[in-house]
Amino acid sequence: MVDGSFPSILGASIQEDEIDDDAVATNKILDNAVTLAKLAHGTANKAIGFDSGGIPSEIEAGKKVMIEEQLGDAVKTDFEFLTDFDWSIYSEFVIIWQAKFPTPLSTISLQFDELTAGYYSINRRNGAATATNNAASAQIFPTMSSSYLNHGEIHITGGVIGSAYGMCQGDVGQAIQIFSAGNTTALNTIGIIRSIKLICSSAPDANAKFTLYGVKK
Repeated sequence: MVDGSFPSILGASIQEDEIDDDAVATNKILDNAVTLAKLAHGTANKAIGFDSGGIPSEIEAGKKVMIEEQLGDAVKTDFEFLTDFDWSIYSEFVIIWQAKFPTPLSTISLQFDELTAGYYSINRRNGAATATNNAASAQIFPTMSSSYLNHGEIHITGGVIGSAYGMCQGDVGQAIQIFSAGNTTALNTIGIIRSIKLICSSAPDANAKFTLYGVKK
């Protein structure tokens, strides 16, 4: 390098001990250049995810993984999850929620991607059944308490026909409500679910929490 030029290493091999440990940065690796063969061997029936510190880690099949959390602010009524719902990785999605509604007898409705056929749901509370048919959204919890903390969970399945089921503890006296919901016409294909929205008839208080989980296959 007497003339200030750098020697060419084209066609030459570089030994491992000639490369500094921190010399190969991420931007030095071509996109899509790392194959599965380069990954360390893992454990059967586990997937790769991220732990609470953001570090890659193995996740057991069937384990619930938190995807997104939305909090109430005493103003917002719609809680929409627009995450890319990867049904090749997850067998179902679960929303676990808790909320108190200042307005008595508030309701919670469920809406998947926009459907032309509408929704059907049936809710059972204290032995009595209430159905909604061909509606813009499925009313899944029709009577929320304004005196107590309401809480429950919603399970969403995908495939070509989206459906949901779940339960909550709410209403005066904390009655148990259960529901099932889906497309009005069971044979009408709606495609893979890409968004889920919970629509409250009135804004829950600032302590409300709606958390979306994915269940690993």
